[in-house]
Amino acid sequence: MTKELHGILSASATPMDRAGEAIDEAAYAELLQAQVRGGVHGVIVGGSTGEHSTLSVAERDRKSTRLNSSHIT
Repeated sequence: MTKELHGILSASATPMDRAGEAIDEAAYAELLQAQVRGGVHGVIVGGSTGEHSTLSVAERDRKSTRLNSSHIT
C-alpha cells in the first residue's frame, strides 16, 4: 500500500553529545516531541541536513527506532 505524503515534513538535525561522538538520545526525543506538539506531520530522518553519512548504521537505526516510538506518521 502506498501512503501519500501531506502536511509539514521536517528534516530534523541530529543532536549529538558534547564530545560529538554519539547521538544525544534524550535531546533527540525532545526534539521529535516538540515537532509533534508544533504540528509537524512527518520527519525526514537522515535527509537534507547532511549528517547521514557521518552516522554509523547502528546510529541511523536508533534514530529510526526513536522516530517510530514518537508517534509521528
